[in-house]
Amino acid sequence: MRDAETFIREHVRRILAEEKAEPEGARVVRGRVGGGRFRGVPPLSGSLAEKDPETLVKKLGLEGFTPAGSNAEEKVLSLIQKSRSIAPEMKEAYAGAEMEEDENGVPFIRLTPNEGLSPRDAVQYMFLALVAARNVGLLKGINKNVKPGLDPEGQAVIFFAERDEPKKGPAPKKKEPKKEPAAG
Repeated sequence: MRDAETFIREHVRRILAEEKAEPEGARVVRGRVGGGRFRGVPPLSGSLAEKDPETLVKKLGLEGFTPAGSNAEEKVLSLIQKSRSIAPEMKEAYAGAEMEEDENGVPFIRLTPNEGLSPRDAVQYMFLALVAARNVGLLKGINKNVKPGLDPEGQAVIFFAERDEPKKGPAPKKKEPKKEPAAG
């Protein structure tokens, strides 16, 4: 049983090591949106946001757009507002997006979905749009994690978090599997 476990762990590590390098700029992180399926929203794997982000960015009206603002929150908000002003799908999906602050003064963006779009699905659509924007370089220079999700009241929001600094130092050494003594 131990050999099978070691075999599986090595393959999982190998698969994880083969992940694509992340594009420069903001990291878009999937926020917590509750259990269950998303209705009619494509998953990230196989979506246009991953396969052909340029086409999705063009459909969103963001081709050649440079986000305005002095910080990550303002840049992401400008990207959403620009898309809402151009793309009929975004205008139909979202009634608005505005900057707010929590009780500690931490800024976030509140998304207001139009009738017929649940907050969960609004978050998922925004996640895909932000992944596409990141993949084509529109979020370059944003040094925060961008995290669409639901607030405690179940409303669609985009949170921002400081990035964790990568740990410095030597990479951990791989453990060699124990060799069984030959039966004689």
